[in-house]
Amino acid sequence: MEFGTGSIKGDMISDLVTIAGIEIPDQVAGEITDEHGEVFMSGYFSGLLGLAYPSMAAEGHVPVFDSIMADDLLEDDLFTFYYSLDKSEDS
Repeated sequence: MEFGTGSIKGDMISDLVTIAGIEIPDQVAGEITDEHGEVFMSGYFSGLLGLAYPSMAAEGHVPVFDSIMADDLLEDDLFTFYYSLDKSEDS
């Protein structure tokens, strides 16, 4: 997979993914086995869990939030992200 800042290679795997107590069985993710590019030098990456629209998903796999909605795991099909620079906050 090519990015503007590098490239990765790996295998598609499926596993139980848990987000905020919500369990998504057999979720497909990309397990990284080879990385090239400076972006990968500054952080530790072991895989990719896609957040794209289904039409943009790798190899036609279902993105995690679409799996959550398809399995009716949320009261409302709504999710948000919270970003903070405060490293003292619980994550």
